[in-house]
Amino acid sequence: MKKNVNTSVTTTAAAISARQVACEKVIKSGVTLNGCLYAEIPLDLIRVDVCYQREIGGARWPRINAMAAGWDANKANSVLVSYRTDTQYFFVLDGQGRFVAAQKAGLKKITCQILQNLELKDEAEAFLTQDDNMTKISMHDKCKAGVIAEHKDCITLVNTLARYQIDMKEVNGIGTAMEISAKNPTEIDWIIGLIVRTGWYGLHNCFSRTTLKSLHELYNKDFGKMDRIENVLVPVMTANRPDTFRNVSELMFTKSNKQGYLAMYQLYTNMIMSNRDTRMKFLEKIAGMGIKVPAIAKQAE
Repeated sequence: MKKNVNTSVTTTAAAISARQVACEKVIKSGVTLNGCLYAEIPLDLIRVDVCYQREIGGARWPRINAMAAGWDANKANSVLVSYRTDTQYFFVLDGQGRFVAAQKAGLKKITCQILQNLELKDEAEAFLTQDDNMTKISMHDKCKAGVIAEHKDCITLVNTLARYQIDMKEVNGIGTAMEISAKNPTEIDWIIGLIVRTGWYGLHNCFSRTTLKSLHELYNKDFGKMDRIENVLVPVMTANRPDTFRNVSELMFTKSNKQGYLAMYQLYTNMIMSNRDTRMKFLEKIAGMGIKVPAIAKQAE
């Protein structure tokens, strides 16, 4: 007997056709309220697209389990879904926790608001703009979805990180990185590149908000001093850790209300002062406070 090489394709096509009938039935049975379509959707017709949806973290499980154990349809808001005609599934935009709780509660159907004719980028945008979540969307999840929604700042940042083989999840100051990326793609590339070539990448707080904002200040206010940045600051950064810079900067400048990233920026600016004698005295001072100052930094003009 000749083997049917199209069996899997036929089966898939048949499954899609069957789902199409089921999905169309759901839509026809729905009701429109204030211009929005609502319907009871079988859970096996609902999916979650991980390309823009967030993972359910450990902190959310107790709430989801409690919701499942005491499920109350009157308290559970409708789940917002997008109907895709290519796969014949409804994809969750808002209400993933409620959907998972319904599954755990053993329900067969759940009330949903249905959106239609959306492209993938539109679904990601709808996920980003939801504002009624009990659990707010993290900046990392916003950046991930922003790429799918074709937000230029998110795409620029993720592409920049990829050039340096850095995973977005490693950037704990992702919100600050997104802000910088939106204003100046060249700047975010310079900052990420500086962190990598000084060996700060992989160290604690290398991508913290404080580190990123302090380097943002340096780029925008001292770009004309790039020679001294390269010849003095870069060698000193390479010889030390981000936390050492932060600790010393806060010890030195908190009395002048220079805290956090401003204190760290103040440390940078004093290290690259144009007056060599004044700069040398400052380098000697921070050396006595625990910052390693390589000979090459002391020799710079």
